[in-house]
Amino acid sequence: MRNISSWAIKNPIAPILLFFLLTIMGIGAFFKLPINSNPDIEFPAFTVSVGLQGAAPSELENQVATKVEGALASIEGVKKMTTTLVTGSSNTFVELQIGTDISKAVDDARAAVSQIRSDLPDGINEPQVARIDFNDQEPLAIYSVRGPDMPAEDISWLIDREFNRQLLAVKGVGRVERWGGASRQITVDLDPARLTAFGATASQVSRALRSENIDLPAGKSESGAGEQTIRALGSAKTVEELRNTPIVLNGGRVVRLSDIADVRDGSSEVRGIGRFNDQPVVMFQVLRSKTASSLKAYEAVKLKIEELRKAYPNLIIEPVFTPTDYVQESFDMSMETLFEGALLATLVVAVFLGGWRPVIAAAAIIGVTLVGLAWVLETTTGVHISKTVLLSIGTVILGIVTFVIKDGRATFLAAIAIPLSTIPTFWVMSLLGFTLNDVTLLALALVAGILVDDAIVEIENIIRHIRMGKSPYSAALEAADEIGLAVVATTATIVAVFAPVSFMTGIVGQFFKSFGLTVAVAVLFSLLVARLITPLLAAFILTRSPPEHEGEAGKRYIAFLEMALRNRWKTVAVGVAVMIVSVLMLGLAPKTFTPTIDQGFVQMRIDLPPGLSPDEADARAREVAGIVMDRPETKSVVQSVNGDLTGATYFISLVERKERDISQQAYEGELRKSVGKVPGIRARFGGGWGSGGLSINLTSDDPDALAAATQRVMSEMRKKSWAVDLRSSADLTRPELHILPKREEAARLGVSIAEIATASRLATTGDIELNLAKFNAGERQIPILVRLARENRADIEAIGALRVNTGTGDTVPLSAVADIQFGGGEARITREDRQRVVTISSGLAAGKQLGPALEELQKEDFYKNPGPGVKVKPDGDAEELGDMFGQFGGAIGLGVLLIYCVLVLLFKDFLHPITILSVILLAPAGAFIALGLVKEPLSLPVMIGLLMLIGIVIKNSILLVDFVIEAQHRGVPRHEALIDAARKRSRPIIMTTIAMIAGMVPAAMTTAGAGAFRHGMAIAVIGGLTLSTVLSLIFVPAVYTLIDDLDQKIKRFFSKVPTVTSEDKAIALKEEVERRASQAAAE
Repeated sequence: MRNISSWAIKNPIAPILLFFLLTIMGIGAFFKLPINSNPDIEFPAFTVSVGLQGAAPSELENQVATKVEGALASIEGVKKMTTTLVTGSSNTFVELQIGTDISKAVDDARAAVSQIRSDLPDGINEPQVARIDFNDQEPLAIYSVRGPDMPAEDISWLIDREFNRQLLAVKGVGRVERWGGASRQITVDLDPARLTAFGATASQVSRALRSENIDLPAGKSESGAGEQTIRALGSAKTVEELRNTPIVLNGGRVVRLSDIADVRDGSSEVRGIGRFNDQPVVMFQVLRSKTASSLKAYEAVKLKIEELRKAYPNLIIEPVFTPTDYVQESFDMSMETLFEGALLATLVVAVFLGGWRPVIAAAAIIGVTLVGLAWVLETTTGVHISKTVLLSIGTVILGIVTFVIKDGRATFLAAIAIPLSTIPTFWVMSLLGFTLNDVTLLALALVAGILVDDAIVEIENIIRHIRMGKSPYSAALEAADEIGLAVVATTATIVAVFAPVSFMTGIVGQFFKSFGLTVAVAVLFSLLVARLITPLLAAFILTRSPPEHEGEAGKRYIAFLEMALRNRWKTVAVGVAVMIVSVLMLGLAPKTFTPTIDQGFVQMRIDLPPGLSPDEADARAREVAGIVMDRPETKSVVQSVNGDLTGATYFISLVERKERDISQQAYEGELRKSVGKVPGIRARFGGGWGSGGLSINLTSDDPDALAAATQRVMSEMRKKSWAVDLRSSADLTRPELHILPKREEAARLGVSIAEIATASRLATTGDIELNLAKFNAGERQIPILVRLARENRADIEAIGALRVNTGTGDTVPLSAVADIQFGGGEARITREDRQRVVTISSGLAAGKQLGPALEELQKEDFYKNPGPGVKVKPDGDAEELGDMFGQFGGAIGLGVLLIYCVLVLLFKDFLHPITILSVILLAPAGAFIALGLVKEPLSLPVMIGLLMLIGIVIKNSILLVDFVIEAQHRGVPRHEALIDAARKRSRPIIMTTIAMIAGMVPAAMTTAGAGAFRHGMAIAVIGGLTLSTVLSLIFVPAVYTLIDDLDQKIKRFFSKVPTVTSEDKAIALKEEVERRASQAAAE
């Protein structure tokens, strides 16, 4: 790698052609890379769903969940099983180990469930095993559909059939899901009084409709030379014909359906009620497919929606929630930050390398001109030119200007390293299957200032040789060879720091695989540029420069360094003190998973009191929506009541940040107070992973012990000032009607418990979907639901009057064989790894971070000892927070080990790499001070910034130590070598540091919107670099003297030990040759 620069200078065509091809391929890959919110991750999981109409969670737990979990436990690769039980539904979510073959696991799950199918209760819906792919869960947009002349059931059918079909044909769309609305349904409302009068049962009516209202094949008939199929056509052609269906009762008596029930053609009961700004609508969301680009798919969806508007002019189709807009904003801001950082880094280089006045003047003129042209275009033609386009055009023009300006060519050489390193990285990202998302764009924004570092070191060294009187060609040859090892070592350091991030496990590891590799690839390309292109161009386009005299700042630095070396133990003590402070500040710094970001939209969920009717649930949800709409910051509200009527979800779009006085977080705090005043309503905010709340799980095999522990923990957590929206997954009780059989009377009449339950279930909820009779309506088959009318389903006397079949073929009232009374039961049961689990969740008060709240909670006795047989552990963000710091701690440790190994190999020494690594703990102190000043917590992006800091401070240390070692090898005394290294290497170190800081300034100044995610990272890097660079320029030389003294002592010690001389080696070699010759002759 040292001689490759000389080869490039002497053979310029090959490296230029190489980077020309890499640039072309990179540009092509950039426009093809998908743009998404998050990276595609491998997270194998599947669900097993079992439905049993009307079944209580406790019944489903005993009869379904435990059996399903037992069957799934033997599947290879199962990491975690979570079962959620609500009325009528059991859903088991199975998370597999990363790397498990998901297709095989799903097949094994289907086989395991089929083996226990006979052990499950009669009347269940067929168990469904579905693979979960988190890469196709990203919504592109949510639309509302309404039509003044079209009922909700027709709109729902149109969405399910026509909209679904057309949108799925759009490239990049994976699924279309309808929210709200209703399906067409023929409802048979049984009259309890008439049933009693005729002695009829609900099961008789349902059975008769299934057997009478059906078309069946009836064989074949031969006629002459032909053959015809025979069909028995029993389906009713009209609803009126359906009303006349004969029902055969016990004893052979026949009545018409209309004699005992009212038959109506309408819609199913609306439960998942949707509203947009309080107007009833049917909604649907469009989700992207795996590997698709969110932005491209959304643009295609908008075109298709426009086609649907034209095809159905009587419908109003409008977007109500468009999260893809945030993806676009994040992408635009990331590209702007990248350009701005690159431009600022370039201007910093211009200041240090000369020719800065014309370069900065040109930048100002270009900027003003482009902004003026953009303003004129927008005001005269309405054409808007984005900031990203302006920055890219300005960058290209400035690059040309710096090349033309004679004194600006050094700046041009440094600046060109950024695009030549970044653009080929897009090509490698495409080969690796990466996307442009928040993580990879964060990586590119982070390395914007670093990509120019190697080029700066090369250029500064070449210019130093030119100022010694050498020609640019000779200077490039000699300087590039002189600096080669240091440049390779510094790049290897950055790669070694970030490579371990790519191999972290869990969700954090999956998210940051692309991050670590993107940084590593970009830095490796910057090494190639610095070793091939920079010296090559410097040799041919730089001009001779006059000698430069040491400035006043340089003289003062050398004088201060001389004093520090005379008091080296005191200097090292100061450095060690700073390191100790860094460690203490790491423990005291507030921690959170992800920083709070004002995204301009809020996701709010409310829990509704159990037992509400659909109309009551809608009324409660509308009351909350009214509170939301009354706030001036609210732009629009999408409301959706859950199908089980236990809660509602709101997607709230806020007006632009500049149009409101408060942040999104303050808005949530005020809305929480307002909604909390509504009786029986509890609100919570956030959309799942990274939402910022604190959750803990309590698990136990003993339901009573678990309930007692839950009450204790809830009671104690209510005393915490930071706990808001405190809730438990087990504190909701739903009202029930309990049917208690009169066992002796039922046995005498020959009525079984199953018959009692079936009679009640069929009359109140109807039969399961699979068993319902169907009404043929053209291309549609409309289900026919038989049950009591709504007003009778809430009447105990009406339910008690239901007829039940006896063993003699007669019927008796339900009340004759059972008592009916009011009761209560659990509204929801959650199980984790075959144990009951209760999740206690809490929002965090304004200004409180997750880390301190969790640390405070874990110190409490009620957390350590919640109760006998009860275990407690963090969940959600709290769990991921601990995992994140553990993962990053491991990555940092592995990175440091890799760096040490690389340095040992490069310097062929075991001790001097310790000098280089001694600066690691200097960086965090400045970062923590800066974070404290702006009140920014230690979060995931900040951890990334700390990783970068470690790499940069080690990089700076290498530049110093490498020079000293090379000088000592040439016989220069140590002290003189240290002073010379400080004089000659401090300039490139300061240049690269300020260039990196300049590259971070745009991200540090962005505190709102999508760019806020990078704010903390940038602050940490700026603070850490500022302090660590100043300290390392003094601390490293002092540590070097101590390590070098130790090295000399060790060498003197081993010099006294007998060693194998070169003469001994020659004798041994001669004897070995003679031995082999004798052996060959003998053979």
